[in-house]
Amino acid sequence: MQRNHRFLGIAAIALAIGLAGANDADACSCVGWTRLEETAKLADAVLVGQVVSHFVLKDPNPDEGQSVAYMHVQVLESIRGPSKGLRIRVWDRGWGSTCSASLSQFPRGAIVGLALERNKEYRKDQGPHGLTIETSDFLMGPCAEYGRVMASLEEGHKFVAQMTKGAKRGK
Repeated sequence: MQRNHRFLGIAAIALAIGLAGANDADACSCVGWTRLEETAKLADAVLVGQVVSHFVLKDPNPDEGQSVAYMHVQVLESIRGPSKGLRIRVWDRGWGSTCSASLSQFPRGAIVGLALERNKEYRKDQGPHGLTIETSDFLMGPCAEYGRVMASLEEGHKFVAQMTKGAKRGK
């Protein structure tokens, strides 16, 4: 019994030391999770597109495998935001932190449904990469379903129909 108490005491101290050393940039806390259909209701842009390319950072890798900083998406259908036919740049809002949206889950060529936030301020990465996020770019966050790979373009059409129907009902 005394051995269990000693183990718990050591574990509590280790946890306290770990928390004391953490800062806001290292932590990612989400209060709940919403599906793409719910996230889309508040998004600046809601669309179906095709992933054209990824911009991958090779050295240094910013977050243990989360090396896709942004992806280019060709807009196939637009519910709100950029027009059909445009190619947009979608950034991982949490890029370079443990709070990453992981754009690598959207492979090149995939048909995707997206609910995005427009980047409202010019941002320049002061780090070694020198990346620039333009005000014409879009952001995808980590704490909800902001994107979904569609099984086919037909599934993408169904998503558009569902979102359009919901918008007309005011939902």
